[in-house]
Amino acid sequence: MSLAAVSKHVRVLEEAELVTQTVEGRLHWCRLNPRALEQARASIDELYAFWGKQLDGLEAFLDAEHESSLATPKRAAKRDR
Repeated sequence: MSLAAVSKHVRVLEEAELVTQTVEGRLHWCRLNPRALEQARASIDELYAFWGKQLDGLEAFLDAEHESSLATPKRAAKRDR
């Protein structure tokens, strides 16, 4: 990975406040911000729970539709004359 690519990735992490960077001469020190990671994890957990419920509901709906289609007698197809 090039230095420019690393710098860009670090800049994105800084903008997201996931890391802080201090510069001492040619040295760039990056420090992880655990509070921001906790907030990101909480947001991801909320989305995971939300979509889990949505998909469980969809599964139940599709199962019910499938069961009702099995229970409903199918009409005999009329043959072409």
